[in-house]
Amino acid sequence: MSANTMFSGPARIEVVDDRHERWPSVLEFIDRVGERERLQFSDDGGISTRQAVLAAFLGDQVVGHLAFHVEPLLADVAAEKPRSTLLAKLDGCSVADGQDQETICTSLRTAAIDWARRIRCDADAIAV
Repeated sequence: MSANTMFSGPARIEVVDDRHERWPSVLEFIDRVGERERLQFSDDGGISTRQAVLAAFLGDQVVGHLAFHVEPLLADVAAEKPRSTLLAKLDGCSVADGQDQETICTSLRTAAIDWARRIRCDADAIAV
């Protein structure tokens, strides 16, 4: 299990990108639910370094995904306790038909907020 794997509820949540072994399955799921246009790709065809994609798995089956991107946040860096300098913004979240939408989406959002905070982002926009 990698450091990018989180368990939240019944699903295993992983941060994935085009180098992840399950990326083809994740991208196929994202295509099936019509969310590919929400992904940001770099010139080389990989996921932009400004975007994070999390996938929910039950066993080997992809049952959900959440994508967010980061953008600069104007903050008072001279303050005693400077705020995050990046803001995480939700791009999309989907759950497979037949799965518990609320539980898996909540698990994905919880993991995304945790991941955004790990990379020093203000994650308030994901929590909405």
